[in-house]
Amino acid sequence: TYSILSLDGGGIRGLITAQCLSYFEKYAFEYSTEMGYKFPTYSGRPGIVAMKDLFDMAAGTSTGSIIAAGFGYPDFRGSTSPMYFAEDVIEIYSKKGDLIFSKNEGASVFFQVSFMAAFILAWGFLFYWIGKD
Repeated sequence: TYSILSLDGGGIRGLITAQCLSYFEKYAFEYSTEMGYKFPTYSGRPGIVAMKDLFDMAAGTSTGSIIAAGFGYPDFRGSTSPMYFAEDVIEIYSKKGDLIFSKNEGASVFFQVSFMAAFILAWGFLFYWIGKD
């Protein structure tokens, strides 16, 4: 089977999506441990399962695409770990949400971030699939 994580848009309300995904990462780890499934563990990230290990593809609309790009962006420091987990997305949205989703400059900043996220997502998945054996 092929599994797809689909994330909805909604601006700063993506923080709610990220919070739900944070609980999902923790619950997936607890459940998989209880059931005897083995998922990769990542340095500095005990007790969670990465979304890339649960889903074959992640996609989203608007803020959902930013979150999906974060989960698909690989850590290039010599590991197979994704660069961002749900807790990282929560931190980014909490600290930078006012800047990203500003009403004064709204469209321009949001579209810049969206374009960058789409670019990161595209290249992240490309490098992920090239490196996958």
